[in-house]
Formats: sequence, structure tokens, C-alpha cells
Amino acid sequence: MKNIIKEVKQSYYNILIDTGKIQRAEEISEMNLGAGNIENAKEMACAFNKLFLLTLIVDTNTDFSLAIGVVTGL
Repeated sequence: MKNIIKEVKQSYYNILIDTGKIQRAEEISEMNLGAGNIENAKEMACAFNKLFLLTLIVDTNTDFSLAIGVVTGL
């Protein structure tokens, strides 16, 4: 039953994509943060989380050195 539900969902979304109602997400295989390329999806997610956390902390006028410590785990 689980496989049938999965197949029906996949078919439904394929129809939506084919009719142009939604678009496929572009797959990103690597990203560059200046210090080197990241090719692992989990590491990319962690890098984005750290970026958003840093942006939030700095944006709320918190001390910048505290923000760096939180993001880097210091």
C-alpha cells in the first residue's frame, strides 16, 4: 500500500510539472563559500543554516564577535 501511495503522489506531481503548474527544483551538486567547494548535501545544508543564523544574529544588533562564536561553535 505504501508503494502505491508513493507512485500515485509521484504521478500527480509529474502531471503538475508537465502542465507547467509547478517547476522542478534545480539540483545543486556543489557550492563555493570562498574557502572551497562543498559537494556534500548535508554540509551544504549546515553551511546555509550557519549563514542564516549569522544573518539573524547580526541583524538583531547582537555583538558581532558573539555571532561568530555561535556560528563557529566557539
